[in-house]
Amino acid sequence: QWLETFPSKERRMMVVAHREELIDQACHRIASMNKGLVVCPEQGDRIASRYADVVVASIQTLAARNYARLERLMAWMTFRIVVCDEAHHASANTYRGAFARLGFLPPVEPPTRDTDPEALAAALTAWKLVAPTDRLLVGVTATPNRSDAIGLSCVFEDIVFSYALRDAITDGWLVPIVPYTLETDTDLDGVKITHGDFNQKQLAETVNSPARNKMAVKGWLDYGDRQATLAFTVDVAHAHDAAAEFVKSGVKAQALSGETPKEDRRVMLRQYTEGQIEMILNCMVLTEGTDLPRTGCILHMKPTKSATLFEQMTGRGLRLYPDKTRCLVLDLADV
Repeated sequence: QWLETFPSKERRMMVVAHREELIDQACHRIASMNKGLVVCPEQGDRIASRYADVVVASIQTLAARNYARLERLMAWMTFRIVVCDEAHHASANTYRGAFARLGFLPPVEPPTRDTDPEALAAALTAWKLVAPTDRLLVGVTATPNRSDAIGLSCVFEDIVFSYALRDAITDGWLVPIVPYTLETDTDLDGVKITHGDFNQKQLAETVNSPARNKMAVKGWLDYGDRQATLAFTVDVAHAHDAAAEFVKSGVKAQALSGETPKEDRRVMLRQYTEGQIEMILNCMVLTEGTDLPRTGCILHMKPTKSATLFEQMTGRGLRLYPDKTRCLVLDLADV
């Protein structure tokens, strides 16, 4: 009703995301639940129609060439509602630059690279006194935490709704977790800590061993119940090496990384959804927002000190699906 008070050209909505899978998922979900809306992606070589009601845009595309694509969209339409998916990323410079141009943050040119949390929060407080009141920025995330010192208060004013993972499980919106710890003899004492988590290069060198990968295979065969499984690995080599061990044991497994061609990735995810693939071993691709509800098992092959990252990875298996009653979580616990 609030949107209907504006001319039709000024009733547009934008969803901002940072990965192709999230963009495609948002387009599909919004269009399927709102049959009368024109929903268009704005990402790479996909260009949104000027008649779109909802534009689902890649932040990388919006920010490219000094926000040229965003400026083109804004020349055609006014976005009254902007939804930032995986909003814990919103403090990044690219997001802040986009939101400034859309009228949600103080106008700056070029976008500020200030990383002082107090200065950013103070700037937003001052901006509230003169900011337009005819538009709404909404951030959604399952993990509203960042590993750096920049909080989300430099972008958002209030947390208006919070729903804990445990509550969602208790209320029946997510399936319960059945955990198994698979103890290994891999020693992590020699792996340095970088930015609060294990140094990824040293971690990969330590955990990507034939013995540990074989232990993961045995643990999955013993406790995984042949459920559709997402496994999380440290790097690309780890994903491929571990996938090879699973294949040797007759498991229909494939490795997925940022190096996987887009079309191959689409085929792999479709085959996984259809049950042709039992397991996808991925390296930081299916961590955030991935909508693969058939997943009934999570295999943690990537040690982490980040509770946020662990929750993100585990959460990929908790969504509801027909006949799904729980999610098995197999965690390789090292020394």
